[in-house]
This record gives sequence, structure tokens and C-alpha cells, in this order.
Amino acid sequence: MWSSRASGECCNEVRLSRNPLKTWPQLIHRRIYYRLIQFLEGRVYPRPDRPLAVVSRKVATDLSHYYGRADRVRVVYGGLDLSRFNPNGALPFVLTRAQSWPWQK
Repeated sequence: MWSSRASGECCNEVRLSRNPLKTWPQLIHRRIYYRLIQFLEGRVYPRPDRPLAVVSRKVATDLSHYYGRADRVRVVYGGLDLSRFNPNGALPFVLTRAQSWPWQK
């Protein structure tokens, strides 16, 4: 989500006169992209008839602050597959300082 402050920082970065000519296509593309995102956010986020799902309370707070959206905003945290990630489980192999990675032998 881009605030007006963030867009001002972006515009300073993409000033063409301060950059080499060969980087201009990328900078122009970036400028168009950010303006499009700002336009779309301004059309979608303020609409109270649109339910929103956000990934954290911080994003929900930002939506409330910048767009006045406190209703119909649900925080959906990312799931975690405990069969693949287990912080208490043993690692498949543990390296000591004397050992090296298998591909470095």
C-alpha cells in the first residue's frame, strides 16, 4: 500500500534527468506502475462495500488511517505447515566449524 509520502519518495528516485539514458525505460515503467497502483488503491480501498483481507494488523491500521476503513477488514495470517517447519526438531545435518558444505569438498 502506497501513501502519498511514499509516492513522493518514489518520484524523487525516478527523475530522468538524474539517471543515465539507458535506465530511462525502466524508470518510466516504474513511474507508470506506481501511478497505476496508487490509482487502483484509491478506487478499491475506500469502498465500504468491498470486504478486504489483509496479512497483518499493521496493514489493517494503515487502511484505517489512509482510507478510513475499519469495517469489513479481516486479518488473515499466513498458515504454517508444521510437518515441514519445526523449530524444535533436529536439522537434517549440523555443520561444525571443522566441516564444510557437501558441495565444497
